[in-house]
Amino acid sequence: MVVLLSVAAMMCKSFIDFLSNKVITSDNSSINRFYFLETCTIVLIILFAYASGMLPIRLDFPSLYYGVGIGLLSFASYFLYLLSFRGEHGSVYITVYRLNFIVSSVIAVVVLNELLTVNRIVGLALCITAILLFLNVKGNKINFDPPMLFCICASVLTGIMNIFNKIALAAGVETNTLLFYRYAIVLITTYIYFKISKQDLKTNLKSSKGLVAASLVCGMLMFVSMTLLYNALRIGAVTIVTPIVESCFIFSSVLCFVFLKEKISLKKFFGIVLAVVSIIIIGM
Repeated sequence: MVVLLSVAAMMCKSFIDFLSNKVITSDNSSINRFYFLETCTIVLIILFAYASGMLPIRLDFPSLYYGVGIGLLSFASYFLYLLSFRGEHGSVYITVYRLNFIVSSVIAVVVLNELLTVNRIVGLALCITAILLFLNVKGNKINFDPPMLFCICASVLTGIMNIFNKIALAAGVETNTLLFYRYAIVLITTYIYFKISKQDLKTNLKSSKGLVAASLVCGMLMFVSMTLLYNALRIGAVTIVTPIVESCFIFSSVLCFVFLKEKISLKKFFGIVLAVVSIIIIGM
């Protein structure tokens, strides 16, 4: 069940990566508005579910404590991640960011006392190898410029956030409650950021119907993905769930191949094969 939930969450994130990367590639300046609208969609979905009586939202100390903390971590990691897109090697930064499961796995073993079985070690190694095969670096050299440093910091913060997600769920915080507080905090902090930086949220929205549509779809997919992820973390180990979920961008390349007719190099093909094998081994 844990592996199935993780794979389902990963597939949702693959579609999100596919759609968001397409939007960002066509208009790099739209990334902030896209992120804000996506977050709005998630909060509205949860509020609608709460108003209709389908999903309760609890108001207690553990829910607020973990929800606000995870929300602030989420905003910080995404803010740094978005800053990395100002660099010239967006695909490299995306790849590095997805390595956040390494941080999560190390902390899970050291702090949460999760066991590292042979299957998990081999699966993690294959997953890391698969992701590294997707590193598109010219001259086999990675420049640690500011965007790369922003991306590494974002990856570390996300890895830490995964641990707090696990701790919060283990403490009995409900999935929908944690999601609501997390994205409500992200929405508020993002709005404050727009105001401080004097960015106009309404700029070009009327003429960017594709951006709005993609944001709404990605918001709905993110809600489903995070619900699946939290349910997987509630019953499964971090060292199983996070490597599978963070393999999502590898499968988004398959979507690009199928729908956009983008070519897949031999190196990326082996990366996809290794990713599939790693999921099978981790789930054994």
